Amino acid sequence: DEAHRASGNHAICKALEQLVQHHGEGGSLRVLALSATPGSDEKACQKVVSKLYVSHLEVRTDQDQEIKQFMNHRTIDVINLEQLPVIRAALKGLAEMCKPHLNILLAKHAINPYEHDHPSGYILSSVAPGRFSTSADHRDMGTKEKSELISKMHTVGEMYRIHTELDRLGLRSALKKLRHMTEGKLFGLKYSIVHNPEFEKIVVSLQELADRGEKHPKIKRLELLLTEHFSSGNCSALDAFPGNRSASDGFSAAAPDNGPHGGGS
Repeated sequence: DEAHRASGNHAICKALEQLVQHHGEGGSLRVLALSATPGSDEKACQKVVSKLYVSHLEVRTDQDQEIKQFMNHRTIDVINLEQLPVIRAALKGLAEMCKPHLNILLAKHAINPYEHDHPSGYILSSVAPGRFSTSADHRDMGTKEKSELISKMHTVGEMYRIHTELDRLGLRSALKKLRHMTEGKLFGLKYSIVHNPEFEKIVVSLQELADRGEKHPKIKRLELLLTEHFSSGNCSALDAFPGNRSASDGFSAAAPDNGPHGGGS
């Protein structure tokens, strides 16, 4: 189940790779993969198909007769928003600061090419260090070098967690985490990044944005949609799905608090 999670080094992918190696390509192995949300486009779906060695597809949509009877009427509007120039510049700056260190991690085989090209804060800081430290491929590497690479993974992972948060919704929470990086005893890569003029430039520009009361474009549009919806006399529930827990603060702030029509919780 949840087959759409089969990307990168997810446990599903690693388990299936071992099963295929054990049984051999075309061996007596059959996998049933289920997902209600296989991907946002054909390319994303193809990644799942490739990762899970899918040879046959069965698709059901809300237009199929056996599904239709359980569906309510719904309207879907896709709204594409331009990111604020200041946030766009900050995202680019954060990625550029991390790029040389990602290149080192790839050259040392501490991460794989997919993780290099599609960096994830979670993978870099929580998954890759454990895999790297126990890998037989790095058994002959010196303790100091191994420790430095693991520290590099954690720092770059922390930067990419902030990058993801800033990109999705969390201007203020991302800014708070950037400030947090400058606290306490700094050494190694973290010291270099925090004392990089580009890092301070990003923090200052985001702080100015927050001080002006500027909000993420998604939050601004959400506020407008909610105001229009509830001011027209509609009584209904709102289900909002932020990309991460910190971003939910912005969702709560956007929820109108006008009597019976809603509340900011």
